[in-house]
Amino acid sequence: MFLIPYTALKKKLKFPYNKTNFENRLPSEKIFIIPTRLSAYYAVLCFLLLTMSYFYENNLLYFFSFFLVSFGLTIMFLSNQFLKSVALQDYKLFDRWPNDEKKFLVKLGNQNKFIQGELHDHNFKDVCGKHAYPRLKISTVLPLGFFLTWKYSEKKSYFWIYPESKNWLIMPDNQSQLAGLNSAEQHRESFSDDLKSHRPWEERDGENKIDTKSYARTMTKLTKVMQDNQTQTIISWENTKLLIDLNKRKQQMSFWIKETLFSNDHELKKIKIDIKNQTFEDPTEALRFLTELTHA
Repeated sequence: MFLIPYTALKKKLKFPYNKTNFENRLPSEKIFIIPTRLSAYYAVLCFLLLTMSYFYENNLLYFFSFFLVSFGLTIMFLSNQFLKSVALQDYKLFDRWPNDEKKFLVKLGNQNKFIQGELHDHNFKDVCGKHAYPRLKISTVLPLGFFLTWKYSEKKSYFWIYPESKNWLIMPDNQSQLAGLNSAEQHRESFSDDLKSHRPWEERDGENKIDTKSYARTMTKLTKVMQDNQTQTIISWENTKLLIDLNKRKQQMSFWIKETLFSNDHELKKIKIDIKNQTFEDPTEALRFLTELTHA
């Protein structure tokens, strides 16, 4: 435990990121403690009682003075123990596009109901690329607000800020097609009766969902379960070749991927992304690869 003279009152447990070079030089997982403004008032009160007990030679005042001093030292010890019991279980920063809402995940392995948390923004520029996690500062003024205690935690991991999403070209029509089907088959398959199986009919399905042919044979109400002919969206790096600038090509790909992910029928689609002879079905992996791409 390190004792540093400073006066600053914090009302909640907070998780702000380090913002100064001084904080960067402080070691991780060490607990620091500083008195707050409230403790300064408390110290003045103790000093006045000690002065009065000295001049009046009153034993009762001496007793109250030393009791208050010991109480303050006990609070300092408890403040240290409160933060010492806080264990960081998980700390995660989510990948995002520039200027998007910053999403964080912090999990503490402490069941004390008096500890509350709040994650604060950090002084970080939205620059496209792969970034190391900044240090996390965990602080509290519990139990009585007499002392501010804090410590730093680090996690060796990375998060990505994707290329800016900008639309420079119109998405080609051939980028959206049924998986494994040519354009002539698309229309036929979309209206075909591709039966996968049956399941028992339920009232919420409605009368029109009953398989009448099966009902005529078995006199059992069944509902058809159709094959899952999902639409596949193919996003190709080659479709950006009209753009000479590498950053513009990355921005265009980023735009197409983002538009596909946030479209209303995204869950009905499968996404295939081709970038520089690399094929991705996971948009996150594709965006990370696109972010680190350095040549066209």
